[in-house]
Amino acid sequence: RYSIIAQFFYMGAQVGIWNYFAQHSSNNVDLLSSKAYLINALLLFTIGRFVSSILSKYIPIEKILFFSAFVNIILCGIAISFDNQIGLNALMSTSFFMAAMFPGIFVLGVRDFKENSKLAGGLIVMGMIGGVFLAVLMNQFSEIYSIQYSFGLPMFYFAVILIYAWYFIKKNNADLQEASVKS
Repeated sequence: RYSIIAQFFYMGAQVGIWNYFAQHSSNNVDLLSSKAYLINALLLFTIGRFVSSILSKYIPIEKILFFSAFVNIILCGIAISFDNQIGLNALMSTSFFMAAMFPGIFVLGVRDFKENSKLAGGLIVMGMIGGVFLAVLMNQFSEIYSIQYSFGLPMFYFAVILIYAWYFIKKNNADLQEASVKS
């Protein structure tokens, strides 16, 4: 259940950031450079997916998810604070850290549902609808305030994912303590 909520907010953050990236970048660079920034963001996402896959062999996915959400909260804060190249680079960098989120949320969501993992996986994937609803909310926010300030919404969305990852870190620590007491 928490995984569906986390996926909902993750997709809202991803779609919102990528959807408004070009508009935000057009304040700072020409159209051609704006497209190059978006391509670089997608390249960073791809690289981030490979890096997070490798790291997940050595570091629990909930810790990678926590770190990624934490860094993206900071990067969104920088994008809000700086309407220039610094903010644009911060926004572009969120893609690298978003790469671990979809698979991380999915893995944590289906891990405990051995016999119902197909159902759990399907429900988590349905959380992708958040990309639609939360992007519309971000659009409304940007029209009232500004595109730059609308990146506060993905910052909040990443905070939801941070709390979700923290829950699993605590849960796994409690499970390890319980297992050590039994042995």
